[in-house]
Amino acid sequence: MAQGPFGFQNIDFTAGGGPTLVHIGFCKVNNMAVYNHSNTLIVVQLFDLGRLPIIGTDKPTWQFPVPYATTADAATNQFCSDFHAGLKCVNGLAYYIATAISGNTIATGAAGTMDWELRP
Repeated sequence: MAQGPFGFQNIDFTAGGGPTLVHIGFCKVNNMAVYNHSNTLIVVQLFDLGRLPIIGTDKPTWQFPVPYATTADAATNQFCSDFHAGLKCVNGLAYYIATAISGNTIATGAAGTMDWELRP
């Protein structure tokens, strides 16, 4: 993942929800804003790993369910949160967007961003 001028780059969830390794080493997640375009629940799973997560084997460090609202405006996020102290990762940051809590099926229909940064 390319880094921006301040050592971080927003992640765009519209690119897909398969297992994705963002960074190896110390980092933190500052906020997320996610919209669910599908007609079922999706779950953003974050992992504190220094590698790509093995879905169905690795347990997520954090999970955030994102409800769906087919009548909502496309600009309205169903999940929007600021983590003031940051979700701190020691080993690294990886994510996966699933169809259920601790699910192992890739979800489609997620849009939004996750703001993360390096930390010493």
